[in-house]
Amino acid sequence: MNSRQAILQKISQLRGTNVVAYVTSDRPFINAPMEPNDIRIFKDHLDQFTDRKNIDLFLISNGGTSTTAWALINLLREYTDKISVIIPYKGFSCATSVAIGADEIVMSKMGTLGPIDPSVSNAFNPSINGQLVPISVEDVSSYNQLARKIFGIKDQKQIVSVFEKLSTDIKPLALGNAYRHYMKARDDAQKLLSLHTKGWLKRFKIKKITKTLVEKLYFHGHHINRNEAKDIGLNVIEPSAEMEKLMWDLYREYESDMQFNVPYKDEPTDGRDIPLTYIESVNVSDKRIIKQKITQINFVGLGVPLFTTFNNEPAFLVNGQFSPIRSEGVVITLNSQPYDKVESVLWA
Repeated sequence: MNSRQAILQKISQLRGTNVVAYVTSDRPFINAPMEPNDIRIFKDHLDQFTDRKNIDLFLISNGGTSTTAWALINLLREYTDKISVIIPYKGFSCATSVAIGADEIVMSKMGTLGPIDPSVSNAFNPSINGQLVPISVEDVSSYNQLARKIFGIKDQKQIVSVFEKLSTDIKPLALGNAYRHYMKARDDAQKLLSLHTKGWLKRFKIKKITKTLVEKLYFHGHHINRNEAKDIGLNVIEPSAEMEKLMWDLYREYESDMQFNVPYKDEPTDGRDIPLTYIESVNVSDKRIIKQKITQINFVGLGVPLFTTFNNEPAFLVNGQFSPIRSEGVVITLNSQPYDKVESVLWA
């Protein structure tokens, strides 16, 4: 049992629950998303629970693929009648979607949720320097509101012109795809809330929470603290002093192990593991990692080679002749010298 699992056990004993931790990297330049494939790993943890005690999901994440939330919550409900999501610090985007699917959300003083308006990329999205630019439906909607409400455009022909300008900059199929994801986010939020929201106020409450989280916070980076979460209508529980300390102690363990405060940078290494995702319970620990080697490329030949490019590919220039660089991975430059960066991602 590692130090993180020891704290998970203390939380389990304090609350009388089965506890699973789900943590994705918040390290600068190594930000790992929540993914649907992670659900497979959860099964091995849940199968060890031989009773139907309440399940606590300790969650730290900046979000990820939106469909992960619906799949994860439904899997957890196969093993328990009550789910609590524990938020010690960041639980944004898809993590917020998971939280609203739980019966209660245990939030520390530092705990924050966020909007669940999606940003999506597909082959039709605009690109900058060869990279697809994500589209947020709320940005598209705000563009329309800007034209109508701020600039006072009401004439139908002018409105058509505004939309034509938008569809010139962004392909219509990209806009259509963004809208489908927006409707999917709304539908999933309503279904997740319906799993536990009961009574005659159900429809009103679900509509209010969904509209707020998908549309009315206006900025995807908005931090929802526990008091605001209560005002929105979420069932937020404040932990006891003992539980608050355990939550923060466990967060600090992951923060240290995953180096949340150390920006990633390429550096020579004969082999290192970079943690991306943890899924842990008291008896089982799974970690998704990048296995990485970054080694200098040596050139054997006459004269002094010059590291350069030829036909947009890395190459050596020796005695006026270009020679392509052979590598196992990706050629990068460190201190003006070529290095071979070899990586693989796997669960350990």
